[in-house]
Amino acid sequence: MIFADGAVYEGGWNDGMIHGGGKMTYDDGMVYAGSWENGNKHGWGKMIFADGGVHVGYWKHDKTHGEGK
Repeated sequence: MIFADGAVYEGGWNDGMIHGGGKMTYDDGMVYAGSWENGNKHGWGKMIFADGGVHVGYWKHDKTHGEGK
């Protein structure tokens, strides 16, 4: 699915919301691959930031949760 802001999502949906496993590629080059719940990053996932930094770990309600790698 192509979003108005240029992001592209591949993965699960539920009731019109991103849900389950999937990958979002943002227009600035960031990539998140992992679990989603009701449109938010939630559960285990990996974010590759535009500057090359990486966060691998848990997410809760679209924010990092606990320590990542």
